[in-house]
Amino acid sequence: MLPSSPRPSARVSVLALLVLCLVGFVARPAAAWVEIDVRAHRATVGVEPDGRAEVRHELLLRVRGGPLQSLEIEGVGQELGPLGDATVRAVGKGLGRVWPLELEPRDDGALVLRIGAEKGLRSGVYRFEFGYRFDLGERGWLERRGDRARLTWVQPRFSGGIDSAQVLFRVPHAAMEPRLPEEEDGPAAAVLLTEVRRGPELDEVELVRAHVARGEPAVWQVEVDAAVFRGLEAESVATVRAPSSSTPPPPRQLLPRTPAWMWSFGAALGLLYALVLGLKWRAVRRSCAELGVTPRVLVPIPASLRVLGAGALLGVATTFALLESLTWAGLAWAGALLLAALLPPWREPRPRGPGEWARLDEGEARRPQRRADFGRWLDGSDSRGALLLVGIVAATCVAAWALLSASPYRAGLTLMSLSGWLPIFLTGRASDMPADPAWGSVPLYRWLAKRLERDQGVACELWARRPVRAAARGPELGEELASPKEDVDPADDRASRGGPSGGAASDCDEIRLRVLHERALPGVRAIEVGVEIGGGVVALPCVVVRVQDDSPAYRALPHSVHWVRGRTGEERVTILRPRVPTRGQCLQLLTGVLRLLSAGQEGAKAPRRGARVGGQAQRGASPSSAHEAPTMPRPLQRTLST
Repeated sequence: MLPSSPRPSARVSVLALLVLCLVGFVARPAAAWVEIDVRAHRATVGVEPDGRAEVRHELLLRVRGGPLQSLEIEGVGQELGPLGDATVRAVGKGLGRVWPLELEPRDDGALVLRIGAEKGLRSGVYRFEFGYRFDLGERGWLERRGDRARLTWVQPRFSGGIDSAQVLFRVPHAAMEPRLPEEEDGPAAAVLLTEVRRGPELDEVELVRAHVARGEPAVWQVEVDAAVFRGLEAESVATVRAPSSSTPPPPRQLLPRTPAWMWSFGAALGLLYALVLGLKWRAVRRSCAELGVTPRVLVPIPASLRVLGAGALLGVATTFALLESLTWAGLAWAGALLLAALLPPWREPRPRGPGEWARLDEGEARRPQRRADFGRWLDGSDSRGALLLVGIVAATCVAAWALLSASPYRAGLTLMSLSGWLPIFLTGRASDMPADPAWGSVPLYRWLAKRLERDQGVACELWARRPVRAAARGPELGEELASPKEDVDPADDRASRGGPSGGAASDCDEIRLRVLHERALPGVRAIEVGVEIGGGVVALPCVVVRVQDDSPAYRALPHSVHWVRGRTGEERVTILRPRVPTRGQCLQLLTGVLRLLSAGQEGAKAPRRGARVGGQAQRGASPSSAHEAPTMPRPLQRTLST
């Protein structure tokens, strides 16, 4: 039988009840959460000959949360005559429902719209229609400019930006056609004239602005014939007062506060960006450690500061962009991209110790190239990373298309956000990593062997160099092609027997392609193809020729070839490099060397000192001695001439 659990004591129960009662009595009533987004605004300003104006607004709002009991609009001004036909109606869902509006002007220039709905307005899209009268002359918005009169109207300020703002001026018909002010840097410079319709009694001028920022008192101006207005003095001085409402704008702290969701969205996006950058940097570091290279960044600061700084700047840029502070948003966004960008890794050239050569068998030669396999989903050069990038671009375009009808401004911001993924997917790629010092040259060797073995009598073998005391592949694998004096000759008998036992192919720090020719001239010890890998990502192919001193093979090559002492006193070595480090040029150079060192050229005389090689005469040469040079392949001539 299981033991029964102990019952709580009476004191604990009474204390918990008192705490619940205290919380219930002191808790404040929950405030309704309301978010308002201005979709579009259209105003019709009808001006009469005496200077009075009737303004009618059509305001399209999207409400989230609720209930919304009233709407406050700032910057309307005082001394208004509200019209009594103000209404609000639902758009889309609940179409047909109409509620009355009550206009209440305040002393600070704001206009409060009291909604007649009993329970207020819930989430949805609504159209507010209201109007009022005022005198343009009392506010200084009707001025004479020569034979024309300038009409000015300042749009009320809204809590959010507007992507579609239109104003229609209706003025009495006159002989001169209405037009926009000719000032390029005036307060209404951003206004575009879309259409002018002239009628028998009224002329209509339709204006539009591409965007109105949050809290901005947009200024609308149009010039008409001054003869249609009574009371305008002809000698009126064209002094322009700053268009504004009858009262000074409220201080900045009285403007609507930034919605909390903007800060939350920016913070969440910044954390996500920092997380992705951290994963990218971790993958790049592991790849560089696997390949023995040094990772590099565009801004050389500690990794933690760089990742967190990039995420913070991107979050700040997102919030500023939503607040329509484009200058600060652009600066923060550019800083985030600079911190996120990576440079190609660098391989430091370091000297290496002695090593021994051994031929690779067929199984070892077909071993796949060692390359770090981390972070492929964030690599634009990999198929998986490219697929993810295409998916992100497609999703962003769909989101921008969905936002286009509601807010072209935010749709453009959504498309611009794609630039934030460029440093992640297009820098620090696997294609930017330096090739493996040993196995990175194998694709070139296989390509050369496939084409050389088509000729009869030519065979190719892969030879690997293993350090004598190398326990693991380290940074020393990125040094240049070693001098022949530092290595045991691949043609040596001890190396031909397989070299030291117990070595693994993964321990080799250099691989060369050895080309064997059945009809090689006496004295040919080895013809090899190697790759010189220096600092950075530079890898240059070359042809190494090892011959016996004062042998037919030694005399077959021109005297312009520079020979150095090999491993032994009787061996001579030369390194030939193609003019252009491409596969085709390397193949032509190797083919030319094989042709010169084959038995077909044994009887050819060696060129004299100063003989014409590659079309360029050497020092001490006479014109009559040029014909004594053997027939030399053109690629080899061009190589030796350089």
